[in-house]
Amino acid sequence: MEQLFRMQEERQRAEEQLRSEQLERLKREKEEVDRERWAEHERIQARLVRQASMRSQASEARRSNQYVRERREAVANFLLENGFTGVTMKRRKMFFTTYPLHVAAEKGEAELVKYLLEEGADP
Repeated sequence: MEQLFRMQEERQRAEEQLRSEQLERLKREKEEVDRERWAEHERIQARLVRQASMRSQASEARRSNQYVRERREAVANFLLENGFTGVTMKRRKMFFTTYPLHVAAEKGEAELVKYLLEEGADP
């Protein structure tokens, strides 16, 4: 009877050992799956950041291009309205020589002064 009792104990220990090993294997597999999912999450996140950055850069480029177009249009209109042919060209009236930059400053057109300087007017 004692031998039967020992055999049952050994069998229970073996079953517990097997359950413990199975549990450890399942834990390792779960950790591996979690690592893979986390890595995929990080890849997706990095891709989203790149896409957002590209959209932001494209948007910034559009704003910059729009600014340049508006600036050039404002400068061209100003030059035409005031009889100038270019941002560095002078206009003579009797004994006086004026430049587009001077005229814009005299008229208090601060933004136009900035535009003229950006377009290459010589201060």
